[in-house]
Amino acid sequence: MIDATRKWEYPPVSLPTQPYMEGAVALWNDLGLPALQLQTPWYGYPLDSWSAEEAAEAELALLGRYYETGTKFAAKRVPTSDLGL
Repeated sequence: MIDATRKWEYPPVSLPTQPYMEGAVALWNDLGLPALQLQTPWYGYPLDSWSAEEAAEAELALLGRYYETGTKFAAKRVPTSDLGL
């Protein structure tokens, strides 16, 4: 049996970062929805495990430009015949 329960406080790694959460709060308020009762922490933080290239690709995805990353990877494809398969 494995005890997978948390024994300590766990940081909010699955929450969007502060700029995105602030945008969500602004939208919420603009829509005139009931006041939020935010609890700390109410936003996450970057884990800094992505390379600069991966961060740039994530930003493209957020902008709806994910196909640019696909085009980049398509250009790097190696035919299986070149791999000796």
